[in-house]
Amino acid sequence: MAIKPAIQQYLDSLQVQTEPVRQPFSVSLDVKDLKFVLKETYIKRVSQREIPFVDDAYTDEKLQKAAKWLSGSGKPGLLLYGTFGNGKTTLARAICDLVNYANKNNPVAVYTARDLTRIAKSDETKFDEIIKLPRLYVDDFGWEPATVKNWGNEINPIVEVVEERHKRLLF
Repeated sequence: MAIKPAIQQYLDSLQVQTEPVRQPFSVSLDVKDLKFVLKETYIKRVSQREIPFVDDAYTDEKLQKAAKWLSGSGKPGLLLYGTFGNGKTTLARAICDLVNYANKNNPVAVYTARDLTRIAKSDETKFDEIIKLPRLYVDDFGWEPATVKNWGNEINPIVEVVEERHKRLLF
């Protein structure tokens, strides 16, 4: 089928995103080995909190999903959610430990949502740098103020984080 010149002109005019986007990382292990290493890292993180590790089906399922994600199978971002005290932060920190070990030159930056809100209010340049980092872990979504005032302007830093990372395919 021949494409009409007007349609071809439109297609040729479409811009390909030229700014740097997601820098994939790799942990050169299969999912089974990744799960084993992640579980051991998670157990160490749990013991640092001086609480017992519970080896149950719920934990096993979360470790399996995280290992699959670490192997590069799946979407570029990982969202851990659940009720207070179910291990989200501990698992996220274990994932960061493993990613940082495998990618020493490009570690995961770790911030809480409240930290990002404070930084957005006090240092716009630093905030802009943070939200463009290739690897970012944001903890405790929902505990930050929804909006803050910055020089009289009302801003929503966490929405800006999500939008910027989505635009750059950093999720």
